[in-house]
Amino acid sequence: MLAVGCDDILTVYLDGVKWSLRSGETDVWKQTSIIGVTESTKILAFHCKDNSGGYGLIASVEVKMWNGERVVYTATGVNTGWRCSGAEESGWEKPGFQETSNWKQPIKGNNGDLNVLNGIAKQADAIWWKSSSRNVFCRKEINIESFVKSMYTF
Repeated sequence: MLAVGCDDILTVYLDGVKWSLRSGETDVWKQTSIIGVTESTKILAFHCKDNSGGYGLIASVEVKMWNGERVVYTATGVNTGWRCSGAEESGWEKPGFQETSNWKQPIKGNNGDLNVLNGIAKQADAIWWKSSSRNVFCRKEINIESFVKSMYTF
């Protein structure tokens, strides 16, 4: 399960496919969007646009294990493998995208209220590109299938 929030306007892509969010989820920064992801999902990508004031993008993916336990697979944060840019590049949201020098480790977002959104793992922290940027494009390559298999290795 992917849980994501953005201050202010959110667009979500899974493996390059734009995800349709419910009305009110795209432009209400206090709203968490909950999206089912499969083990085959390889790329999480988000475009977040800040209109004014605080800024930030926050997300986590939790995997439900065979015993019902929910395990955090990944969460946004400064040192968590997420890569962000302030510029939209062709194919940035798709698998196989080759990052240019525009893609960097994110900085900490500037909206502490995002850190308490319902459904987001407590390990997650808001991220951003540069404090002067109004747009951020963030992506992360994931491998849930391998993660799940590793949890069952004895």
